[in-house]
Amino acid sequence: MRSANGHPLIFLHGSGRSETDGADFLARLSLRVAGIFIRGHHSQRRGYSFIRRNEDFSLDYDEIARDAGDLADFIRDLKHRNPDWAKPPVLIGYSSGAIMAAAILWQRPSLIAGAALLRPQSPSMVRPEPLNGLPVLILSGLWDERRDADASAHLEVQLEQARAKVTHITLRTGHGEAEDGSDYTATKNWLKETFSIS
Repeated sequence: MRSANGHPLIFLHGSGRSETDGADFLARLSLRVAGIFIRGHHSQRRGYSFIRRNEDFSLDYDEIARDAGDLADFIRDLKHRNPDWAKPPVLIGYSSGAIMAAAILWQRPSLIAGAALLRPQSPSMVRPEPLNGLPVLILSGLWDERRDADASAHLEVQLEQARAKVTHITLRTGHGEAEDGSDYTATKNWLKETFSIS
């Protein structure tokens, strides 16, 4: 899994989907970089998810923290098995995958170089420990029907209070991908500007 630019990308898909979504996303980015596509371990509808919600649709923060710890251990082991990785990986998560990617920022930020969070929600009621300038991209949807209106803004505040370097872009879309391809354009530009990945 060698990356031409040093940073491999780890993709975390959304609810009811699978790891093939990450492969599709990487193909749309057209980058010369290694991609790792992880499947969420919670079965859901016709696919999988990285999180489970309570009956009232709220998040089970304790379970998310436990699952994030397991995923962090998996990423650590991946790094050990791939000594040719020149630099730490960058997480790219969508929806439930974005929540889990954000949870890694709370659990083990030292494992990663940064994270792109598409349609995220905070994984915790408290802010993370100091993130010391870790770059984070948030792509929220202006008409996101699955998120409270302030969900992304609340996450942004938590991350900025922890001194992450946050770029927050609100796209003219709902929870799904923007029809104009701006999810891909914004992610690709951020990766190029932040990590020189092209």
